[in-house]
Amino acid sequence: MRKNINKIIYFTIITTVLIIVPYTFLNLYLNSFVETFKSTFQRNVELFSNSISLSFFQWDEMYDAVINDDKKFLVEQFEGITKNYPFTEEVHIENKKPEFDSLYKISSDQTKIYVEFKIYDSFGEKNIQDKVAIAVFSAQKIVDYMGVKNLEINKFGKPFVYNLRYYIKPSIADISIALSVFSIVLLLLISVVLIAERNYRKVEETHKKALQAISELSQSLLKGVLEPTYQLLLDYAVKIIPGAQAGSVLTKENDFFVFSAVVGYDFETLSKIKLKPEELAQGYTRELKIIKRIGSFDKQNLPDEKIEQLRDSGKTEEIKSTLAIPIVINNEIVAFLNLDNFESENAFGQLSVEIGKTFANQLGLIFEKIWNI
Repeated sequence: MRKNINKIIYFTIITTVLIIVPYTFLNLYLNSFVETFKSTFQRNVELFSNSISLSFFQWDEMYDAVINDDKKFLVEQFEGITKNYPFTEEVHIENKKPEFDSLYKISSDQTKIYVEFKIYDSFGEKNIQDKVAIAVFSAQKIVDYMGVKNLEINKFGKPFVYNLRYYIKPSIADISIALSVFSIVLLLLISVVLIAERNYRKVEETHKKALQAISELSQSLLKGVLEPTYQLLLDYAVKIIPGAQAGSVLTKENDFFVFSAVVGYDFETLSKIKLKPEELAQGYTRELKIIKRIGSFDKQNLPDEKIEQLRDSGKTEEIKSTLAIPIVINNEIVAFLNLDNFESENAFGQLSVEIGKTFANQLGLIFEKIWNI
């Protein structure tokens, strides 16, 4: 009888441990993730706010339109903000004195983020004293835009940032990680956690540096410090986008695409090649594409002369992966930024795509402003 009781007690303890410990590890994992994600979220909101301020509210035309109440112009520009920053739900002008020192002020109501912008002229020498522009961001859409699927902005949840509140829903992947962690020895657990944290911080640092570089490039171009050439933009892209080892820019000229800049290839020969839209491996699409072994596409779709030129001067037989980034201005594709890797078909991951998307969106806005397209 006593042995049976001991077995029951032992079984109960083991069962309790099997339930509680994985649950504890799961919560630790999720809490650690949320703490790290908070800083990433704040950094992105700051970047988006700074980008909108620089692109839309430090501009003579906007300054004059607000003063003169040019509703048509304002509606067009505000639609541009909601199009290029899809988490933006509304933008409007409010009769209100800007009672803050910086370019903008961020606040929230637990689910939405409100960014108040001062409205400056192009030189930043004067700003409107009795009006502010207000952009309303959906915090949930920003989370979704950043690729986090299991974090929900919820006013009844736990404190997040900017006075927002959140609820996190463990995914099957999260639960699997917790169970796996529980099933291995403590030393291996510590090693895995340390390695994962190091890799995550490395990715975060790469992302942070890339966003900072894009912001600095944008300001330099808009203020005329740098000349907006395709070669300059390609050089920046190869430096900041993970996986890029070489690259090229194809610009549209009438019915063809021509090489306007290269890194790592023979520009003299490539500049003489004209490609039809149907001869482009990425197709004529606004979506970013990852192309594996572009040389195989060329063999099936290009005439022998072009295949030979691209192979000899563009190393197409050596390229294992290409990230094709369309540059769109006023809903029209004007160029493709193609980044290449010679080592792996999987060289361009989600981080490369996210940075490439941000880079392309910002370039489109800058070119519209600089070239008055």
